[in-house]
Amino acid sequence: MIDEALRRRAVTLTQLQDVFAGLPRRRGDILRRQLLEDSRDEPWSEAERYFQRYNRELDLPYRHHTNYRIALPDGTIRFLDYALPDLMLAFEVDGWEFHGTRAAFVADRAHDARLAAMGWQVVRFDAVSIFATEERVKETIRAVVTARAALCRGLR
Repeated sequence: MIDEALRRRAVTLTQLQDVFAGLPRRRGDILRRQLLEDSRDEPWSEAERYFQRYNRELDLPYRHHTNYRIALPDGTIRFLDYALPDLMLAFEVDGWEFHGTRAAFVADRAHDARLAAMGWQVVRFDAVSIFATEERVKETIRAVVTARAALCRGLR
Protein backbone atom coordinates (compact mmCIF):
# COMPACT_ATOMS: atom_id res chain seq x y z
CA MET A 1 0.00 0.00 0.00
CA ILE A 2 2.87 2.39 0.75
CA ASP A 3 4.29 1.77 -2.73
CA GLU A 4 0.96 2.36 -4.44
CA ALA A 5 0.38 5.61 -2.53
CA LEU A 6 3.86 6.87 -3.44
CA ARG A 7 3.53 5.79 -7.09
CA ARG A 8 0.21 7.60 -7.44
CA ARG A 9 1.67 10.60 -5.62
CA ALA A 10 -1.35 10.49 -3.32
CA VAL A 11 0.93 11.13 -0.36
CA THR A 12 4.58 11.90 0.33
CA LEU A 13 6.87 9.77 2.43
CA THR A 14 7.18 12.65 4.89
CA GLN A 15 3.39 12.76 5.28
CA LEU A 16 3.31 9.01 5.93
CA GLN A 17 6.06 9.34 8.53
CA ASP A 18 4.25 12.24 10.23
CA VAL A 19 1.00 10.29 10.44
CA PHE A 20 2.80 7.22 11.79
CA ALA A 21 4.56 9.32 14.44
CA GLY A 22 1.20 10.69 15.61
CA LEU A 23 -0.49 7.31 16.03
CA PRO A 24 -0.66 5.48 19.34
CA ARG A 25 1.67 2.51 19.69
CA ARG A 26 0.29 -0.82 18.55
CA ARG A 27 1.34 -4.29 17.53
CA GLY A 28 3.16 -4.31 14.18
CA ASP A 29 4.76 -0.88 14.61
CA ILE A 30 8.28 -2.28 14.24
CA LEU A 31 7.41 -3.64 10.79
CA ARG A 32 5.61 -0.43 9.80
CA ARG A 33 8.62 1.65 10.88
CA GLN A 34 10.94 -0.63 8.89
CA LEU A 35 8.75 -0.32 5.80
CA LEU A 36 8.75 3.46 6.03
CA GLU A 37 12.53 3.53 6.51
CA ASP A 38 12.98 1.11 3.62
CA SER A 39 10.80 3.38 1.44
CA ARG A 40 13.21 6.31 1.71
CA ASP A 41 13.99 6.09 -2.03
CA GLU A 42 10.23 6.10 -2.75
CA PRO A 43 9.79 2.78 -4.56
CA TRP A 44 6.68 2.30 -6.64
CA SER A 45 6.46 -1.44 -5.96
CA GLU A 46 7.64 -4.03 -3.47
CA ALA A 47 10.15 -5.35 -6.01
CA GLU A 48 11.56 -1.85 -6.49
CA ARG A 49 11.94 -1.51 -2.70
CA TYR A 50 14.01 -4.71 -2.61
CA PHE A 51 16.05 -3.59 -5.62
CA GLN A 52 16.79 -0.24 -3.98
CA ARG A 53 17.81 -2.03 -0.80
CA TYR A 54 20.24 -4.20 -2.78
CA ASN A 55 21.80 -1.11 -4.30
CA ARG A 56 22.17 0.57 -0.92
CA GLU A 57 23.92 -2.58 0.33
CA LEU A 58 26.26 -2.51 -2.69
CA ASP A 59 27.15 1.14 -1.95
CA LEU A 60 27.94 1.87 -5.59
CA PRO A 61 30.41 4.73 -6.15
CA TYR A 62 28.07 6.60 -8.48
CA ARG A 63 25.28 9.08 -7.85
CA HIS A 64 21.89 7.46 -8.30
CA HIS A 65 18.28 8.56 -8.61
CA THR A 66 15.12 6.57 -8.18
CA ASN A 67 12.10 7.29 -10.38
CA TYR A 68 14.45 9.39 -12.52
CA ARG A 69 12.51 11.69 -14.83
CA ILE A 70 13.77 11.82 -18.39
CA ALA A 71 12.29 13.35 -21.53
CA LEU A 72 12.52 11.34 -24.74
CA PRO A 73 13.12 13.16 -28.05
CA ASP A 74 9.40 12.95 -28.90
CA GLY A 75 8.54 14.74 -25.64
CA THR A 76 7.36 11.61 -23.85
CA ILE A 77 8.28 11.65 -20.17
CA ARG A 78 9.59 8.42 -18.64
CA PHE A 79 10.51 7.59 -15.07
CA LEU A 80 13.43 5.21 -14.77
CA ASP A 81 13.21 2.98 -11.71
CA TYR A 82 16.87 3.34 -10.79
CA ALA A 83 19.27 5.52 -12.78
CA LEU A 84 22.98 6.25 -12.60
CA PRO A 85 23.00 9.39 -14.79
CA ASP A 86 26.79 9.80 -14.83
CA LEU A 87 26.99 6.39 -16.54
CA MET A 88 23.76 6.86 -18.51
CA LEU A 89 22.70 3.53 -17.03
CA ALA A 90 19.23 2.59 -15.88
CA PHE A 91 17.77 -0.45 -14.17
CA GLU A 92 14.10 -1.27 -14.51
CA VAL A 93 12.16 -3.67 -12.30
CA ASP A 94 9.20 -5.17 -14.10
CA GLY A 95 6.36 -6.83 -12.26
CA TRP A 96 3.61 -8.70 -14.04
CA GLU A 97 0.83 -6.62 -12.44
CA PHE A 98 1.96 -3.38 -14.09
CA HIS A 99 3.70 -4.73 -17.19
CA GLY A 100 1.44 -7.73 -17.85
CA THR A 101 -0.07 -6.59 -21.12
CA ARG A 102 1.19 -6.79 -24.67
CA ALA A 103 0.84 -3.00 -24.99
CA ALA A 104 3.03 -2.39 -21.92
CA PHE A 105 5.61 -4.87 -23.19
CA VAL A 106 5.77 -3.20 -26.60
CA ALA A 107 5.85 0.32 -25.12
CA ASP A 108 8.73 -0.58 -22.79
CA ARG A 109 10.82 -1.86 -25.71
CA ALA A 110 10.08 1.24 -27.78
CA HIS A 111 11.10 3.49 -24.89
CA ASP A 112 14.26 1.43 -24.33
CA ALA A 113 15.18 1.89 -27.99
CA ARG A 114 14.69 5.66 -27.75
CA LEU A 115 16.80 5.76 -24.60
CA ALA A 116 19.52 3.73 -26.33
CA ALA A 117 19.51 6.25 -29.17
CA MET A 118 20.22 8.89 -26.52
CA GLY A 119 23.17 6.82 -25.20
CA TRP A 120 21.42 5.15 -22.26
CA GLN A 121 21.74 1.48 -21.40
CA VAL A 122 18.63 -0.02 -19.81
CA VAL A 123 18.86 -3.31 -17.90
CA ARG A 124 15.59 -4.99 -16.97
CA PHE A 125 14.98 -7.35 -14.08
CA ASP A 126 11.75 -9.24 -13.55
CA ALA A 127 10.22 -9.00 -10.09
CA VAL A 128 10.43 -12.76 -9.54
CA SER A 129 14.23 -12.63 -9.87
CA ILE A 130 14.43 -9.72 -7.45
CA PHE A 131 12.81 -11.84 -4.74
CA ALA A 132 14.22 -15.27 -5.62
CA THR A 133 17.84 -14.63 -6.61
CA GLU A 134 19.13 -11.76 -4.49
CA GLU A 135 22.83 -12.64 -4.75
CA ARG A 136 22.65 -13.19 -8.51
CA VAL A 137 20.89 -9.84 -8.94
CA LYS A 138 23.56 -8.09 -6.86
CA GLU A 139 26.36 -9.76 -8.87
CA THR A 140 24.70 -8.68 -12.10
CA ILE A 141 24.31 -5.10 -10.89
CA ARG A 142 28.00 -4.96 -9.88
CA ALA A 143 29.12 -6.45 -13.21
CA VAL A 144 26.95 -4.13 -15.32
CA VAL A 145 28.04 -1.02 -13.40
CA THR A 146 31.71 -2.03 -13.68
CA ALA A 147 31.41 -2.71 -17.42
CA ARG A 148 29.49 0.51 -18.08
CA ALA A 149 32.00 2.57 -16.07
CA ALA A 150 34.88 1.05 -18.03
CA LEU A 151 33.08 1.80 -21.30
CA CYS A 152 32.41 5.40 -20.24
CA ARG A 153 36.08 5.88 -19.27
CA GLY A 154 37.14 4.52 -22.65
CA LEU A 155 34.95 7.04 -24.48
CA ARG A 156 36.41 10.08 -22.75
